[in-house]
Amino acid sequence: MLRLPQTRVFVDAKIRRLNDALTRKPDSLPVATELAQLYLDVAGRTRDARYYGYAQSVLTPWMTQADVPARTYRARIALHQYFHRYTEARADLGVLLKLAPDDAHAWFDLALLQVANDDAAAALRSCASLQELDPTAAKLCEGYVKITGPDIAGGYALLVAALQDLPADDPGQRRWTLTALADAAWRMQKFDQAEAYFRQAHQLDANATDVLTGYTDFLLERGRPQDALAAIDNAPDTIIVLMRRCLAYAALSDARYADAVTDLSQRIEQRELLGDQPYYAEEIRAQLYLLKNVPRGLALASENWRQMKTPLTARLLMEAALAAHNPAAVADVRRWLAENPGVYPALNTMASAKAAAGAITQGGAHAAR
Repeated sequence: MLRLPQTRVFVDAKIRRLNDALTRKPDSLPVATELAQLYLDVAGRTRDARYYGYAQSVLTPWMTQADVPARTYRARIALHQYFHRYTEARADLGVLLKLAPDDAHAWFDLALLQVANDDAAAALRSCASLQELDPTAAKLCEGYVKITGPDIAGGYALLVAALQDLPADDPGQRRWTLTALADAAWRMQKFDQAEAYFRQAHQLDANATDVLTGYTDFLLERGRPQDALAAIDNAPDTIIVLMRRCLAYAALSDARYADAVTDLSQRIEQRELLGDQPYYAEEIRAQLYLLKNVPRGLALASENWRQMKTPLTARLLMEAALAAHNPAAVADVRRWLAENPGVYPALNTMASAKAAAGAITQGGAHAAR
């Protein structure tokens, strides 16, 4: 007989209990917040996107309401970020930090959103606010902001130093830092260092989204599709993973390619019918390289860049614009690259549509990558 893990049995029972309580008293914000947070915890642990939808459904009556408790703001911020509502997330973080100025996680999240909003100066001020709360987090924060644009070499050195300070019993934070270092090393074309960091992160949590996307994309770009398939062999069957399987199958001329692309196309269509937010990095690449719908890829890449100014969104828009023979679409990207020299040397040399057409881009779940 199948026996569910005790933790899962406990969580499922708690979800049922909270749902029953909310049915009896649908205007209970404390119950709704507790249930939403539980759904978010399950989503983070299982990588099952449905639970983000469940959490948002529970909190819908309070998603725009002012003067809610700090815990509710935290759940709202997580949902805003997941559903790409970055303006709302920044606004809620501002309120939360007035209610709880010692919330180190909130300061960190605000810094990542600020640098993605092309405001590195504000992001570094938020990192500085962490200094008395958590000096190691402050170092990680400053390092991450700098590798995203202002000073990639300096930020890299800070992250290397911060990694030494992280406790061995905090695998989540170590994995995040290793993945950030791998991404920066990759962009600086330090490929051996990038792979070493990716391998360490993969050993800590092979199915974490940032590891899955970063390590697999690195292997694909390095011309190692078989290794990429091995890296995601036991990963959850999501659009994020399926798109990368398609790219690997294409590189290998694998017989499974046609069925996989059909499956991916159907999942994207279903996502569109449901009105859910796009998986931008995955869908842009799917449209450009697998479904051959360059105008759709360019539209998604332009919207993604409008929302977040990061090395990844810059590269995606650069590739889409080159594939579409539309250099005007990347005028702002070129401005951003000029203001952040060294952040991504490969973009400065991406000079032809032919070069873009053969490229395999980076993916990633880092909020400000």
